[in-house]
Amino acid sequence: MVLNSADLVSRLAYCGQYEREVKGWLRTTVRQGDITVDVGANTGVIASMLSQLVGTCGEVVCFEPNPSCLETLSQLQASGLNNLVILPFAVADSSGSVALYESRVKGNSGLNSLYPHQDIDSTRSSPVPSLSLDDYFGLWSRRARVLKIDVEGAEDRVLAGARHLLETGFVEYVVLEVSPNFRSLGWLGEFFSSLESPVRFFLLSETGRLRRKVKVSGIDLESLVKLKHQCNVVVQFMPNQSGCPA
Repeated sequence: MVLNSADLVSRLAYCGQYEREVKGWLRTTVRQGDITVDVGANTGVIASMLSQLVGTCGEVVCFEPNPSCLETLSQLQASGLNNLVILPFAVADSSGSVALYESRVKGNSGLNSLYPHQDIDSTRSSPVPSLSLDDYFGLWSRRARVLKIDVEGAEDRVLAGARHLLETGFVEYVVLEVSPNFRSLGWLGEFFSSLESPVRFFLLSETGRLRRKVKVSGIDLESLVKLKHQCNVVVQFMPNQSGCPA
């Protein structure tokens, strides 16, 4: 990992405090040779770990529109992580161009988003190229083990642009961060209940004080949309898999 001391995400990662639940779950789920997709790759904390997990026969497809984050990702790739595919696009519901809003919080590029949430400076945005996952992966024959999404409130646009992939079995697992602080989670219920593919939902959390372990808890969609706190959710696409790795 390339450390940028001016960036909050890099500092948290250096201290081992960044996305611990997600990283713990990925370690039990991702295998050598897997295809994985990182939407909102930021400075590559998750991507660099995925690179090690999938090995030389696997691939990590990274989407990131922020120029400063792209520079860090390119440094990671140049350092020897040759299985990273870095794409300078925002992922959205359609391909073209979208507005990327900047964070109000100095030094935290992880809050940049296509969605103007409360931590966004709505007066500061720049046009960036966008891709839908359906467009990019439409002709791929290999299945993706994991699609990770962390886009600060714009998750609905990412999933809307991946509907065909999700319904046709391209993805085994989606792991995404959702927060009712940005908006009501009702959109989750609307989207997943409309899919022509059976799914199961799980919440990620940690247990223990000295030796922390990732806890994977099943939850139904009705309860999920009523949550009042930010959380990491795993969506398992059936019927080709049974059980959720814990």
